[in-house]
Amino acid sequence: MKIYWRKFDDEYVPKFVEKRHNKNMADDVDVGSFITKTTTLYERIVRLTKVCRVVKGGRKYKYLALVVVGNMCGRIGFGIAKANEAQDAVIKSSRCAQSHMLNVPLGKNKRLIYNVDGKHNSTKVLMWNSRDGVGIKASSAIRSILDGLGIKNASAKIIGSRNPHNVIRATFNALEKLCIRFRLWKYHC
Repeated sequence: MKIYWRKFDDEYVPKFVEKRHNKNMADDVDVGSFITKTTTLYERIVRLTKVCRVVKGGRKYKYLALVVVGNMCGRIGFGIAKANEAQDAVIKSSRCAQSHMLNVPLGKNKRLIYNVDGKHNSTKVLMWNSRDGVGIKASSAIRSILDGLGIKNASAKIIGSRNPHNVIRATFNALEKLCIRFRLWKYHC
C-alpha cells in the first residue's frame, strides 16, 4: 500500500493509493480522502483459521478471523469473529473492530508518547520509539497495529507466548495504559 504524508492545516494527514503487503504501511499515505471527509480505514487480517466441531453426524467447519482496523491517525481497533465462510468471518470481525475503536494519543510526527508495556495471560509486550528512518521493528501482529495507528518508527519486543490473540490483547493493554497515562499527565498540568 503506498501512502504519502502531506501537510494539511498544520497536520500531516494520510491518503491511500494502492495495496502492497509486507511493508511499513505508515510510510506512504495521501490526503484527498480526508478533504472529502470519507475516511478509508486500514484493515489487516492478522489470523484466519479453520476450526472444527465434532457432532453426531460428523465434523462441522467454521472460520475464525482476527482483524485489525485503524485510520492511521490515532484510532485503532481489533475484532474476532466466526462464520461458516472465511469472507463472512473477516467482514464480521472488521465490523466488530470498527465498533470498538480506541483513541491513542500520539506525539509529534506520529510517535509514541512514552515507552509502554502491556500484559495479557503469559504474553508481555514492550514498545518504544526508534530514531527516524529505522521503521517498525516488531512481529507481524504488533506491526499491523502500529501501521493502523500511523506510527512510522517504533520497536517492540514480545516476552512469553507469541500467540497472535494474546499479542494483540497485550498490545492493546499497553495502548490503554498510554491513554490513561496521557490523561493523568494532561489533568495534572
